Amino acid sequence: MALTGEILGAMQGALDLTVGYVKDRRQFGHPLGSLQAIQHRLSECATFVHGSRIMAWRAAVTGSAQDAELALTFAQETA
Repeated sequence: MALTGEILGAMQGALDLTVGYVKDRRQFGHPLGSLQAIQHRLSECATFVHGSRIMAWRAAVTGSAQDAELALTFAQETA
């Protein structure tokens, strides 16, 4: 579970930094975050982060080794 938490924290941190960057960085007179392609990529990343968080919570609540292994595998694959 600890490794899953570390990976999840790194994923959330990277997403937060990226969102901040695309809000500040301007290209063609507009923030990068206003481009639809960037928004789609970031929403996909946010979905992976939230999915990993939910799976980690489930593993923590159930205490199941299978749930913990599944959460870790999912976090590693999506990171």
